[in-house]
Amino acid sequence: MEDVITQPDTLKDKIIRRIDELSPEKLKEVDQFIDHLENHRNSKQKILSFSGAWKDLNEEVFLSLTDDLHDNRKKGSKRIL
Repeated sequence: MEDVITQPDTLKDKIIRRIDELSPEKLKEVDQFIDHLENHRNSKQKILSFSGAWKDLNEEVFLSLTDDLHDNRKKGSKRIL
């Protein structure tokens, strides 16, 4: 199989041609891989949706939430690992 992409071909065309030649078993693997890529992208987007959530938080409150986390959890009787 030739790996060189000719001028009119795009990477997508090349991938489609290669997929057309795969066995049903390999197609399942490709489908699972695509699912993995999509899920990974969705996970990143969910995480990024929280960016800036604490930007307007008072510094004293922020330090209390971070530096005093273990003490605050002890007061709330939550177990710390």
